[in-house]
Amino acid sequence: MTNNKLSEEDMQRVEQFLNTPVNQIERQPFKPMKLLIIIALIVVGFGLLSRLIGWIHLNNIVN
Repeated sequence: MTNNKLSEEDMQRVEQFLNTPVNQIERQPFKPMKLLIIIALIVVGFGLLSRLIGWIHLNNIVN
């Protein structure tokens, strides 16, 4: 005796959904360090860009 909470019909629907092509794509493992490095590079890049814009703007005011 199995202890399924789903009926046989619902289990067939679940199996059918899981066998669709979208759900069978092999995905690469999640790499948190890669994500952290990308986010850090973006933050540093925006910081440098804001300093550059501020420097250009201040030079235009002074001159």
